[in-house]
Amino acid sequence: MNRKILTILLILFTSYCFCQDVKKVVKKFDNSKQISESYYVLKSDKNIKHGEYISYFRYSDIDEKLIKNGIKKIEDFIKEKGNFYYGKKDGIWIEYVNKTEKRTGSYSNGKRVGIWNTYKENGRVIERYDYDNNIQLEPIISIVIPYPDIARENGIQGTVRIRYHINNDCSIDNITIIQSLSPECDQAAIDAMKILSDLSKKYSKKCVDTTIENDFKFKLY
Repeated sequence: MNRKILTILLILFTSYCFCQDVKKVVKKFDNSKQISESYYVLKSDKNIKHGEYISYFRYSDIDEKLIKNGIKKIEDFIKEKGNFYYGKKDGIWIEYVNKTEKRTGSYSNGKRVGIWNTYKENGRVIERYDYDNNIQLEPIISIVIPYPDIARENGIQGTVRIRYHINNDCSIDNITIIQSLSPECDQAAIDAMKILSDLSKKYSKKCVDTTIENDFKFKLY
């Protein structure tokens, strides 16, 4: 009997929570018409955020004109975006450290959970942290090789194969072309490996002294 009563009370409480009315709050920067924050609060308690939350970086007068002319969007200046559940962050959030570096991950009951990704170096590096196990994971580093204009104009496509050595400090050296495509494509692949070396040495945590071969494909579409 007591269990039935508790179940009914729980259902009633849950229904009450989800039926709570909310009110939108829009804040602006001091002495400006620019929106700094937009969020919802409970009508029953205006100190409790509940629902979508967005905050923005302050932008310049030039940026404001570009937004009005449709060249830029106000979404380009988002600082934080996610949801609150009765005053606590919940679900997936996007948090910009600055306008070019962002973090994404999930909250539960106001605490970060699961794997959070931090995008750096114009998205070429993704640092990862596992909040469930409190450990830093190996980053994901990706390099996009630009197609050399001369090779594109001449319709050159195919594969460049490179052999290189990874050091214990995660730097890369002894880069050797073992399958050539063209001087321009070969050099583009070598340049990409040099960038990879710099980023790996800066961000990677664990590297084993080893020699690797890799293919770089150039394909016209």
